[in-house]
Amino acid sequence: MNEAIFPGVPRIESPIFVSDKMEDLSEAERTTARDLNENGYAIIDFPDSELDARIARIKANLTPRFDIPFDDPTADKTRGERRIQDAWSFDEDVRAIASNQAILDLLGKLYGRTAFPFQTLNFPVETQQRAHSDSVHFSSLPERFMCGVWLAMEDVPQRPGRLSTFADRIAGLSSAMP
Repeated sequence: MNEAIFPGVPRIESPIFVSDKMEDLSEAERTTARDLNENGYAIIDFPDSELDARIARIKANLTPRFDIPFDDPTADKTRGERRIQDAWSFDEDVRAIASNQAILDLLGKLYGRTAFPFQTLNFPVETQQRAHSDSVHFSSLPERFMCGVWLAMEDVPQRPGRLSTFADRIAGLSSAMP
């Protein structure tokens, strides 16, 4: 199903997704498509052979901007500046991650439209936010074509991970969640 039968619906959310043979996708891409369709998220290895070096440079470049005493093990790391928005605009490694062509190509195949990055958020430590929906801040027209890509820049276990998700998604009500 290379051509969108339902152009206003992402391929991975098509009402006939189960009949999509996905012959244009690799096995790994089919697995990602199924995970997104069934769970609302997928866990993949980020396709960048320079990722570890990029992360080290990003941490070195952004750490001074957070105004957090990272050297002091007793310091409260939840105080001070908690995030940097749009670091892609001044940090080439953040930009390289946000505009990773393999990720953009994958999202284009899975959503049926050309994917493009529009924002980055970098946090100094895990945010420990309560459960919430970001759809009030990030959305698209038509609805459901926004996909967030979350990249942990530290080792985190896959289960249970740091990112909370909800198994029961309510189609059509995404922007109604608080």
